[in-house]
Amino acid sequence: KSVAFISNALNDQTSNVLVHCVHGQSRSCAVVVAYLMAVHLRECAGLSRYIDEESTRLLHDCYERVQQARPCMAINPGFVQQLEIYRRMLFRRREILDNQPVTTQKMCTFRSNAHAYFRASRAKSELCDYGRLISALQQSPDKSYRLELKEKLFKCRKCRKSLFTSFNIIPKLRPPEQLPESRYWLQSAGGKSYIALNGQSCCARSPHTAGVEEVGTIQIEPIDWMQPMLSTLVGKIICPNCHQKLGSVDFKSDFCGAVSIVVSKLN
Repeated sequence: KSVAFISNALNDQTSNVLVHCVHGQSRSCAVVVAYLMAVHLRECAGLSRYIDEESTRLLHDCYERVQQARPCMAINPGFVQQLEIYRRMLFRRREILDNQPVTTQKMCTFRSNAHAYFRASRAKSELCDYGRLISALQQSPDKSYRLELKEKLFKCRKCRKSLFTSFNIIPKLRPPEQLPESRYWLQSAGGKSYIALNGQSCCARSPHTAGVEEVGTIQIEPIDWMQPMLSTLVGKIICPNCHQKLGSVDFKSDFCGAVSIVVSKLN
């Protein structure tokens, strides 16, 4: 919403946009970095240095541009990880739209592991903050579901019920050294407190974060058939058809709202 607001406002050449937060160092700077990434990826046809989902160069370039304009920028590590997920979402959006006629682009749906991370985080926030889901969960694949290239379908091993696809799997987060970090933030009270607590640099992962799973499990976003099992925030996940236990959920300690599924229960 912030990116769209800034873009719409700047379409009027007589307008300016003030992006602010309490200190003008973390949240507001993160919004500007996100806006620059969206603009660059939208306008970078032919710039191969940005058209690569695995490269973080776009994030680094936009981060450095904002830091040069705002030397006291101090984006906290959680927002840096969210910016990386947003970058992956932008890449997937660009990839899909580039392969669609202009007449059908507005009807496109964007399925990717980065989108799964975003939806999982949103579901956890809604359940923890409001005690209920406000946004709809991702639908489970039915018989009419069309798999995209490289997308795989996962079923219950016991009853063959279709449960989710590979695009619902939460992606692994980047290691700290691959993401930009704010030296100013490291020297701040918040940064020093964070380092004292974690014993690592500011972009370090949370102790229990997305992409870190127990042996023999995968982490996926909550799917619509799981909704009755999520209200308690902690519990087991069972197949909606044969009621076999498939895994568990622990929104009280999980970093982004991932559901843990045992691989041996899947086909």
